[in-house]
Amino acid sequence: MYPSIFLLPVPMIGLAAYNHINGPMQTIRLSDHISQKILNIVGTSRPILPNDVGSELSVVNRLMPHRLAACLELSCAMQIWLALHGNRSRVVVGKRVENSQFLAHAWLETSNQPFFFDDRFVPIVENG
Repeated sequence: MYPSIFLLPVPMIGLAAYNHINGPMQTIRLSDHISQKILNIVGTSRPILPNDVGSELSVVNRLMPHRLAACLELSCAMQIWLALHGNRSRVVVGKRVENSQFLAHAWLETSNQPFFFDDRFVPIVENG
């Protein structure tokens, strides 16, 4: 159990504001930069996998209004949270075309395990 995960909405709000001003690529770069700095300090430890925090994340998803922060902000905040627990991860952005409409989705990968993955999307941008 990782009770600190319930603090995720705090950086998600900040990342949502940053994303609104600077765009998704800069937001991904920022979370990667922060995560790397944290990992330089705390080092690495046993991987935290999606099943380890699944129930906590479902509560966070229900509490966080989707209009305030979307998959990108959640993935970036989770990347920073995982770094605080000594885990390397990367944000992946994928795309799909449905009814002539371009759709994008962001998810996180750690130890080759995806968080928030939707297999209808094909990766187009990967950091880390």
